[in-house]
Amino acid sequence: MPSKPNVIRVATSSLATLEATRPPFNIKTPDIDETIQSAISLVKSAAAAGADLVVLPETFAYAGLPIEAMIEDAVNPQGKGQAALRHICQLAAQYKVNIIDALMRGGHRLPFSGGMGALIMQLGALLPAAAAGPLLSDLQDPRAKQFRNSALFVDRQGRIIARYHKRYPVESELAAGILPGDRCVVVESDIGRVGLAICFDLNWPKVFEEMKEKGVDLCVWISAYDGGFPLQTSRWSRMLVVDVCLETETFHTDGQASKIQEIQECYGGKVNVESFSEEHLFVVEVVDRGVKMDDIISRFHLVTYTNYIKRCSKAVEDILALEGSKKALESKL
Repeated sequence: MPSKPNVIRVATSSLATLEATRPPFNIKTPDIDETIQSAISLVKSAAAAGADLVVLPETFAYAGLPIEAMIEDAVNPQGKGQAALRHICQLAAQYKVNIIDALMRGGHRLPFSGGMGALIMQLGALLPAAAAGPLLSDLQDPRAKQFRNSALFVDRQGRIIARYHKRYPVESELAAGILPGDRCVVVESDIGRVGLAICFDLNWPKVFEEMKEKGVDLCVWISAYDGGFPLQTSRWSRMLVVDVCLETETFHTDGQASKIQEIQECYGGKVNVESFSEEHLFVVEVVDRGVKMDDIISRFHLVTYTNYIKRCSKAVEDILALEGSKKALESKL
C-alpha cells in the first residue's frame, strides 16, 4: 500500500427526502429508483471534481421510506438496494474513486449446494468477483434471518475491501430485527486508515476511541434523516466537496501558545495553523508532502494534546497517591 497523501478530496450529499410517515411530509414521495439515480449522479459529479472518496448516506437508497419497506427490499436477493451496490462497484472501478456505500442488508437462508456460481446467480449478481465475498459471508451467518445496517468500503478497483455493521441501532431498528455489529472497523486504503461509524453510534465515545487505538487517519460517520438534513438544506447543488488534511495534530496552548507564530514563520504555506481561543487549543495541518508532523513536533518541542492530558492525569494521580500515603502514615502515628 503506497504512503497516504497529506490531503484528500472528499465528496458527500444527504440525498434525503423527509419521511413520508410523519410531518413535515415529503415534497415528493420517496422513490428508490430516483434516489439511486441521484447517488449515481453524485458519484459521477464527485469524480469529475477530483474526489478521492465519495461518501453516501446511511441506507441512502431507502431515504424517506418506513423501515418495513426497507426490509421488504433488503430481503430480496434481487432487490433495488443490492442492484444499487452493483452500480456503485462498477462506478468505483470506472471512475477510479473510493466509495463508502451504505445499505440495509437482509438475511434469508439460501441453498448453498449449487456452489458459488449458483449462489451468485441467486443474488442477481453482476458483482465483481472480489466484491461478492463480503456479501456471501454475511448470508452464511447462522443469524442470517436478522438484518444489518451496513457501510461498505469500495476501492478504486470496484472491490468491497471492508464492511462495517452499525454497532448501536436505535430501538425501532432493533425491534425490526436489525442485528448490531460487534467490532471496530478501520480500513487500510490508498488514502490512509479509514474508520467507519453509522448514525446512532455517535453517542458512544468508545466507537471512536477504538478507531484511534487502531491508528485511524480519517473517521467517516454516515447518517440518515435529521443527521443529513442540514447538509441538504445548505447546498443548492446537493453535493459538498472538501479537501481534508490527514496529517493533522492538536495541541494545548499551555506553555506552547508562543510557538504558533514560530511555526507559521518557519513553514509558511506548507502548513495551516488554526487556534481555538475558548478551548485553548490549536491545530496544525501539514499540506506539503515534503513536511512531516513528527519533524514539527521535534523542532519546536511540542507536546500533543493527547500526551499533555495523559501527563497531567499522571501528575494528579501521583500527587493524590502521595497524599494518601501521608494520611495513612499519619493515622498510624
